[in-house]
Amino acid sequence: MEKLIENMICFAESKLGSTEYAGWCLAFIEDALEISNNIEVFGGDSGEEEGLKSLYLWA
Repeated sequence: MEKLIENMICFAESKLGSTEYAGWCLAFIEDALEISNNIEVFGGDSGEEEGLKSLYLWA
């Protein structure tokens, strides 16, 4: 579990200063987990593909 978290932190640090995930917190967290650890939790390639970003548009 510790390695998963370390990888997520590295992913997050690599995005510092980027606006790529502006307003898309859940997609960012999912991508940080999946991309940095080469795993797939929800069956898509990224939070964006999963439609998580579009969920925020309806909120």
